[in-house]
Amino acid sequence: MSSSTDTSPPPELPSTGAFADPSFRPRKDFMIVVGILIILAGAGCAMFGLVYGLALIAPDGAAEMYEDMPFDYEKWARVSYISYGIVYGLFGAGLIWLGIGSVMIKRWAARLLHALGWVTIGLAVVQSVSMLLFIPMMLQVFDLLKGLTGSSPMPGGAGAIGVVIIVIYAIIILLMAGGPGLVLVLVYGRKNVELTTLHFDPKASWTDVTSYRVLILWLLILSSLGWMLLSTIAFGPLIAEIGLFPDTKLLNIWSFGSIGILAILLYGVGKAKLWSWWVALISGLVGFGFSYWLFQSIDLNEFISQFAGENWLTELADGDDDDEAEMLLQFFNLAEKGIAQYIVLSTALGAMLFIGLMIWIKKDFGSRYSENTSVATEEG
Repeated sequence: MSSSTDTSPPPELPSTGAFADPSFRPRKDFMIVVGILIILAGAGCAMFGLVYGLALIAPDGAAEMYEDMPFDYEKWARVSYISYGIVYGLFGAGLIWLGIGSVMIKRWAARLLHALGWVTIGLAVVQSVSMLLFIPMMLQVFDLLKGLTGSSPMPGGAGAIGVVIIVIYAIIILLMAGGPGLVLVLVYGRKNVELTTLHFDPKASWTDVTSYRVLILWLLILSSLGWMLLSTIAFGPLIAEIGLFPDTKLLNIWSFGSIGILAILLYGVGKAKLWSWWVALISGLVGFGFSYWLFQSIDLNEFISQFAGENWLTELADGDDDDEAEMLLQFFNLAEKGIAQYIVLSTALGAMLFIGLMIWIKKDFGSRYSENTSVATEEG
């Protein structure tokens, strides 16, 4: 294993060692083409950010619909447009930066894009499975309709058709969201691509301190930090205004505390420090637990009553029709139950995937990688 001061360039092509492998073919042109596509994708995201910016000066036809709401709709819309514009703009800028790095055959770009591919695949899997979690609630709706009417008001096989539609939609999400990630993994995870970057960019990079597996966690921390900063500063006051969560003070303490911990982890995980693995694991599990408690504490009926009045269910049922009001009440209770089940299952799914990731990357933390500044000496 090379020392931390060993920054000697790799051998020239085709020399001895890994570069003498007859199966090796430089992938410079390949990386340039994919890099250009990534730049174009980043430009597209940046354009979405610009669209949200233009929406700020466009007339909002929905403003009159929300005049009686107990919050400032125009302020909420303005903050939302700005926030989404920033998110798309920054993500687009990041893709352009990574694309340029790929075109220039930079080691750091190839490693970050490899890690980004796995992040994208993971998020696609979570989104797809989350869609499948709605199936039990949909089947309960059919059962409720049958119980209220004495017979199923839906055509035969409607439940099965609904399940098939949800499954197909989940597969589409998996392909559309996970497809680009799979391309990144297949391209930048190839050994020939790694050797190509080593040859054309022999200078040690900051990403060489650890494996691409740790960079997956680093990217998740970076995105979480950015979102926490944006949501706390932009949406924090508005969430307090509408009273969505019962304890706003505790939420603020949690938000600013999370920002501090994520900032520390961004440094520690980037250096593959062993302590950062433990801090990430513990804080991540606490975060899942707190998120579960936070969303379970929302009183949906009380929240809706702020906007539609205390008797909103009765008024929705035209007041005089007791059977319709009873049916709507049961639907509402079923929705509350379904949301609660969804929160439990999605939190459990996220926690299991997080624990799996942490176990997978545990071996990459500590002195083994902290002392290694050359990707050429990395094992696995």
